[in-house]
Amino acid sequence: MNIKMIFNYEGRDIEFSLADDDDTVVNSVYSVMYSEDEANIEPKKELFTVLIKSKNPKLRALAVEKIDEDFYDDDTITKLMSDVYMEVLNVLVTTNRFKEIVTIDTLREIMTREVLHAQDESWGEPEEYQLYDSRANIASYCQSFDLVSSDQIAQLVMKHCSNQDFVLLELARGMCTHRESLEILAQHNNSEISEAARERLAEIDDG
Repeated sequence: MNIKMIFNYEGRDIEFSLADDDDTVVNSVYSVMYSEDEANIEPKKELFTVLIKSKNPKLRALAVEKIDEDFYDDDTITKLMSDVYMEVLNVLVTTNRFKEIVTIDTLREIMTREVLHAQDESWGEPEEYQLYDSRANIASYCQSFDLVSSDQIAQLVMKHCSNQDFVLLELARGMCTHRESLEILAQHNNSEISEAARERLAEIDDG
């Protein structure tokens, strides 16, 4: 992708060429995202339709934020489900369109996929909660998926994220987590997880 930035000064265009991984581009796109100028609506749609296919995961992640505004078709969203970058997946799994069309097989594949993150020295290495946030979000939103039940998601999390405490904690806190999973989590050696699960069980028993 070739990106150009143009400044218009006294009727003269001053043009710069930028690589799509340039932070200036990412920051500029972020500004465009939240522009409320009606004249920019159609160009914005066209821009994000291109950026959703960018090789730069940070640009793809920004474009994913527009999924629920009907910028993309289902085929484009389905292809994004194969993304390997946490920056993209962490946003994607929280969108309504994702929750409407994702299948249990795709959720299983996401939970078992090796996740990468965009290399940026200023960010440093991601914390566990960042790296597994897509899985934690799936656990947290387990009752919101149209084609997969909350029980099925709980079973996936228990099986494939058993060593990822941050994900299990979201499941233990979840309002839709079924009793069997909560009883197992209540015995977890991480006190934060076990306490959260016991609190949910007490709430269930209290009706």
